Amino acid sequence: SFAVSRDELKPALTGVLFQFRSSDVRAVATDGHRLVRCIRQDATSPNFQGDVIIPTKFLSIVGSNVKDEGETSLQVGENHVKVEFDDSVIYTRIIDERFPDYDSVIPTDNEKEVLADIDEMLATLKRVNIFANKSTHKVTLRFENNKLTVATDNPENNASAQEELGIQYTSDSLTLGFNANYILDIVRHLDTKDAIFELKSELSDG
Repeated sequence: SFAVSRDELKPALTGVLFQFRSSDVRAVATDGHRLVRCIRQDATSPNFQGDVIIPTKFLSIVGSNVKDEGETSLQVGENHVKVEFDDSVIYTRIIDERFPDYDSVIPTDNEKEVLADIDEMLATLKRVNIFANKSTHKVTLRFENNKLTVATDNPENNASAQEELGIQYTSDSLTLGFNANYILDIVRHLDTKDAIFELKSELSDG
């Protein structure tokens, strides 16, 4: 939900696309800058295969009320969805719009892999971002032999910062520039100790 657009002129992007398949369930959101796709293979959809866009406000309500234990049932109608759990039933209308073709912008040939500790990366990015330009939040990430250097240079405020952290990376050196807030959004929502980042080159999408 954190990647959902707030632009009401693009209604398809103001919700989360759910793709129900026989073998998995996928959720996708984008605001044009960030794209998030989550694939769950522990959810089943035996009676329905198809795509629906569900409003993010509805998902927030469901997410704050569903418990970790027990089963949750989501039923899809012609223009609405219904969620049932415990003794509660919640309805919402589907966003009747066409979601863009997100598959075409997801890189499939990123051969460089980085294994990083999420807590360490999060803390480093937060500290360096303090000194970044307040409009662009630009930071550079330099990946080299088992080391990541996170840096920023802000001439407007005569400020700069640089930190290093250990990672697992053995490919060629690679330097990329990002909006730190977008990277922080991703890292904050990873519920794991370590994560693999797949990269390609300085001229391609990360």
